[in-house]
Amino acid sequence: MLDWRDVVHHVSVALAALPLAEGQRKELYIDTMEISPDGAGLRPRSRFARFTNLPELQQMFRAFTDVQTAEMLNLPRPELETGKPIVHACPMSDEQRALQQELVERYERLR
Repeated sequence: MLDWRDVVHHVSVALAALPLAEGQRKELYIDTMEISPDGAGLRPRSRFARFTNLPELQQMFRAFTDVQTAEMLNLPRPELETGKPIVHACPMSDEQRALQQELVERYERLR
């Protein structure tokens, strides 16, 4: 569908939205740490540092998707007591720990 804009691969879409400086791509990536898929540790991850042409990228994306926001759908939302979410941390149950360990083992078999 996006062949007319020379966008035939997801990398083309991403590169079209990355900044250019004197014909060179500058610092395309930033390195961060994120929780590994198994949830048992951290791993390094490289991500795009910044985007330009975001309105054009959004327009291309919305040409073949039907994006509906909560405001557009007028969905009811409950009021929050403090006006912002409250995080309640709790320890993992034995069942959750067993499930996490099972997922770690499955992940290791797939790697």
